Amino acid sequence: MSKRGFVVQLGLLVAISAGMVFASVGSDREMSRVWPESTIDGSIANIKRSGSHGFYAFLKKTFGQRVGQWRASYRLLTHGKNNYFKMPADSTLILVAPAERPDTTASDYLLDWIKKGNNLVYIDSLAMSYGKSLISKIGLTCKKLPVALVDADLAPYLAAMSGSDAGLFDHVDHVRVSQDGFLKGGTTLFANGDKALIVHKQIGKGHVLVIANPSFVSNRSIGLSAYRGNFQFLANWLADHKGKILVDQYCHGVSESDNVFTYVLRGPLGLAALQSILLLIVAILSFHQRFGRVIQYSPSRKISSLEHVDGLASVFERGRARIAILEIYFQQARLVLCRKIGISPHVDDETLLNELQKHGADPAFVLIDKKTRAVMAALSGTISSDEQLRELSADCDEIIQTLQTVYTATNNPNPLAKAR
Repeated sequence: MSKRGFVVQLGLLVAISAGMVFASVGSDREMSRVWPESTIDGSIANIKRSGSHGFYAFLKKTFGQRVGQWRASYRLLTHGKNNYFKMPADSTLILVAPAERPDTTASDYLLDWIKKGNNLVYIDSLAMSYGKSLISKIGLTCKKLPVALVDADLAPYLAAMSGSDAGLFDHVDHVRVSQDGFLKGGTTLFANGDKALIVHKQIGKGHVLVIANPSFVSNRSIGLSAYRGNFQFLANWLADHKGKILVDQYCHGVSESDNVFTYVLRGPLGLAALQSILLLIVAILSFHQRFGRVIQYSPSRKISSLEHVDGLASVFERGRARIAILEIYFQQARLVLCRKIGISPHVDDETLLNELQKHGADPAFVLIDKKTRAVMAALSGTISSDEQLRELSADCDEIIQTLQTVYTATNNPNPLAKAR
């Protein structure tokens, strides 16, 4: 396969895999819109009914570049360098149904930031007994309603309409809420009878808007005309403040310390990139394997096994290395002999001969002893001719054959005689 064809095929694989990833992610996203939720998650990353993804998109479309996300510790609001925005005065932080409510220390940082001329929008279910540190520091209290409200329409509070905040209710006939608690303290903007449900309070140079309804701007309500007043009211309130508008994601567990690679992998682009990397690894490994037609290889010199043996024998002959040849032959015979009689192959020749003599007058071992002594004598002396070398080599073969006959025959009392 040519390099160009390899690149084309790899590109097609990447394109197809990326398309499948984006299609599956899109399908999962659409299915997740209708699947029931086990817990309420007000994060803007949640596209299900309880999330605030639609509210964040509404803010981006309405206020443009002023809108962003807050994903750092609240300490950075007043201490240290902010890595996200250069925070101008009169900026606004929005907390929507936080998964982790601000504790006492975080509440102190938020209040210091608000007193310097900034603003806070706090949307949450405040009737619960825990997580009220921020509400108490703001100077509000929350009590449980005798009867919980479900999709109740609230008209603007008349006292607020006659005051300086009347512009908050432009194009707002009502807001729709579902909540089980009411607020005490601050300026009432919407109420159910004498129970304040949405209040505003000034702290230092800043302002706080508290809405005791966690689903006030949920994805469930963004497309329904009955909830249009909820978003219009918040847009009016935010329009009076000219700084940045930051939707808090730190309270939902999203931190600026997240690894960039981990953050990218959360989306379809990261999944497609990871799949492409895996395909590339497979392609590189397979590129080094033999695929396609077989390519004929023509060596520059052909040589057979017989030619190799003849050449090696010629080398030994020219070097007059008869002793070395016989050592190679006898080494195998000696190894088999030692193993059969049960001694170490590393013993010296004298010990080996003594062990052979212990077998007495057995004709087979008498023959083995004779052949072994002849070979050992030749190795310690000289071999005068090739004929003598062939005879000694035959003796080594006969030693091995005799041992195999002795230790495999069971019914023949004299296996050597039958073998001979």
